[in-house]
Formats: sequence, C-alpha cells, structure tokens
Amino acid sequence: MRTDLGSIDRRVLFMKQFGTMEGPRRTTKGNFLHPLSDILFLVISAVVSGADDWGTIVLFGENQLKWPKKYGGYKNGVPSCDTLKRVFWALDTKCFNTCFMDRAKDICEPGAGAVVAVDGKAIRGTKQKKLPHTVSAFAEGNRPTRGQVATDEKSDEITAIPQLLGLLDIGGTTLTIDAMGCQREITEKMIDKGADYLLAVKGNQGSLEEAISDTVRLEVPMDRDVQSDLGHGRIGTSAA
Repeated sequence: MRTDLGSIDRRVLFMKQFGTMEGPRRTTKGNFLHPLSDILFLVISAVVSGADDWGTIVLFGENQLKWPKKYGGYKNGVPSCDTLKRVFWALDTKCFNTCFMDRAKDICEPGAGAVVAVDGKAIRGTKQKKLPHTVSAFAEGNRPTRGQVATDEKSDEITAIPQLLGLLDIGGTTLTIDAMGCQREITEKMIDKGADYLLAVKGNQGSLEEAISDTVRLEVPMDRDVQSDLGHGRIGTSAA
C-alpha cells in the first residue's frame, strides 16, 4: 500500500528504507564530516530532481540546503564532489539496489491490474568499451522504475529476469517481456507470484512460434487490430 508521505517524518522513513546500508568509510579516524544518511538523502533527492553528475548534485545541495536540513543532518553543510565519488565507488551496490527498491515500493506501488514492463538495456554514455547491461522493471502507470539487476552480457538477461522478479511485489500486475524472456522458468516465477504476463514469441522458441502461427493462420479472429511503430531505425508492424 502506498505510504502517505505527508503524515510522517520523511527522514525517519528514509532511514528505515536504507537502514541496512553499511558505510564504507571508517568513522573512528580521519576527518569524518558527513554521515552516510546525509550523503544518500542528498544524492537521491538531487537525482530525482534532475541532477545527472556529481557537480550538479553538490549545486543542488548548496542551493536547497534549507530543505534537507528540515529533516535533520547536514551539520557540516554539503559534501564535496570528491566525498560523494569516494563513498559511491565503495558502496555495496547490491544492498543499495535492494534498499532503493524498498523506497520505490513505499513511494509509488502499482496497484492491481497495473502493467509492468521488464526489459534489458545497454547503458550508453558510460565511456566504457564494454557497455554495462541492466534488466529493469518499469511501471507504466505511474512511471517509476521498480527495480533493476545488472548483467554482464545481453544473453544473461534470461538468468537476470527471475532474480529481478524475486525482488519485486508483482501480485495482481501484468508483466510484459520481449522474446528473450519467453522461458518456462520465467513464466513459472510470474505465476507463483500471482502476476499475469504477456510474452513475445520469436524464433528462439521455434515450435511455439510455429504453433501460434498455425493458430493465427487457420482460425478466423473475431476482431483484428494492426499498429505500426517507428523506433530504433526501423518500422515495426504488429497485428492482434
């Protein structure tokens, strides 16, 4: 159930969601000015507000410092770019991902009948020779990303999708997945969690594709809908 953020202390809720995160820095030595909770609250708030690099995150914090201070913390002002980089480079990314999904669930949980699109993407613009891949679950109704799992290659999506589904509350929703996800293990996972699904079928499931083609070719449909879509440099036509 969606949480009413106007009736509770946002800072308390945030700390509850990220309470399992352990700071990667030693707190008993050195010049420790900014606790992990301050850093996480700042970075997530800034990114949600449109910041896309460390510099704009710091600028957001400096310009909006009165707002996060209302929820406590920031006794030493805004962390520097170098501090943010060091902390996030050393964070346990899997733990952060799990905590972030908990926050997304509390803020905006899709209701029964909602459509959630599961898709794999290569993260471009990372200046890496080998582009990292992720599998994400995107709620189309209220438009947040519910969660994501990193993969080494696009071919690893088949094993990553069940991992992602295991982390999400998808009961009562309808999931859409492309042909890569048309696998027995994935459909069983969705059924076990109480979700409906809509899968694409292509040549990777030859017998199933042939059976569907024969059914469409031999049966007379009650109705027919044809749609064309332009994207990724090609025109696609789908019939239902």
